Amino acid sequence: MIGAFNSVYTALQGFLSRTFWFAAFLPVALIAVIHLAIATLAVGPIKIFGATVSLSGSVDAAQFATSGIVIVLGLVIVAYAVMPLMPRFRGLLDGTLLPVDIHDWLRGMRRTEANILERTIQERLDDLGALHTMLEKYNPADSPFRMAYADAERLARPPDSKVVDTAAASLKAARTAIDKRRLMAAAVREAEASVLAMLARNNPDKLALARLIAPATLDAAAARLCEDTGDLANQFEDVLSAACREAFYAHEIVKERVRIAAALKNPRATLIGDARYVVESYAEDVYCAQFDFLWPRLLVAIKAEKADDPILTSIENARAQSDFAVLSLVLILTVPAIWLPTLLVRGGPAWLFLAIGAATPMLLTFFYELVFENQLAFGDVVKSTIDRHRLLVLKMLGLPQPASRSGERLLWEQVRRAEEDGRTTDLVYLPPKTQ
Repeated sequence: MIGAFNSVYTALQGFLSRTFWFAAFLPVALIAVIHLAIATLAVGPIKIFGATVSLSGSVDAAQFATSGIVIVLGLVIVAYAVMPLMPRFRGLLDGTLLPVDIHDWLRGMRRTEANILERTIQERLDDLGALHTMLEKYNPADSPFRMAYADAERLARPPDSKVVDTAAASLKAARTAIDKRRLMAAAVREAEASVLAMLARNNPDKLALARLIAPATLDAAAARLCEDTGDLANQFEDVLSAACREAFYAHEIVKERVRIAAALKNPRATLIGDARYVVESYAEDVYCAQFDFLWPRLLVAIKAEKADDPILTSIENARAQSDFAVLSLVLILTVPAIWLPTLLVRGGPAWLFLAIGAATPMLLTFFYELVFENQLAFGDVVKSTIDRHRLLVLKMLGLPQPASRSGERLLWEQVRRAEEDGRTTDLVYLPPKTQ
């Protein structure tokens, strides 16, 4: 079979691109092998173009010498036929081409999920901001906390054990919130209030208190309370600093885990749709250029500028990986769709029916995640390409090169309006170069 593939590949490599073999032929061949293996397990030996295929018996190499080429050619034809359907497959996976009722139902669930994620990110951001504000107020020498400590050193009253116990309990609760990475600002704020209340009642310096109450003496219990007061006040700084560090990490990690944070305000019907939106919204968010207008013209402009630009190879490879994942996901659906009803009606090994039913969710999940990750990876290539070469499109359109980012955004906005209605917006072209 490998020899048959090599023969067909050598004959057709001038007509079909390397991307075709990886993005279209490979998924078709892979799923065809899976179907063939299931068929031999369910039915027995199968004859294909004169060659007998069986998992239990030996394969006659002589038979495949002639039929193998026909089989590979058939797979090439199927792969070539499904290639034009890739935009439709993508539209189904990102939700844009789904039936309206299904699309609305899926988007309703995605919107609920997105609202929860957005609220979680905002809560972490607010928590971090509150803790940073507390830390900024704590550090200056004239901050309320340090002034309260200085005032406490002038107190000439016996220390109170209750406020010490309350401050210790509040600091312990704040440490628990930090260790478990909950929202920490409220617990740290409560600890701050308890420590300030303690400093308003107790002197943290036993020597200073002894001098202030002389000639009376300071007993051992009161001295210990003074030491505890100073120790807890010093601990608060460590708790506040630790809370700021953990809040920063908690906010960063929740953003990292939400790979499509840019789509949360207006989620699509599927996660893949969100990934596509994140990719395609970059040009408009940063440069005010519409992706659907910019991207195809950008590829043409790059090829015209430098046909062997390495970025074109990167784009082709990223697109091929994305197409491979999409087509594999769509084709893998044919396995349960064909064989589960067939085995149920026709009869067959029960273990095979159960194996297909058990493997299908895992395979679908794997390929769905593969499509999602490849869409984001393709997006990284798209973003860097737009950043580097977008001005080539303006050059191709005969428009002046902008001198600033704001000027560029205005120019792309004019291009968009001119495309929508050329009667209301005019574009000023660069004068032709004179020899």
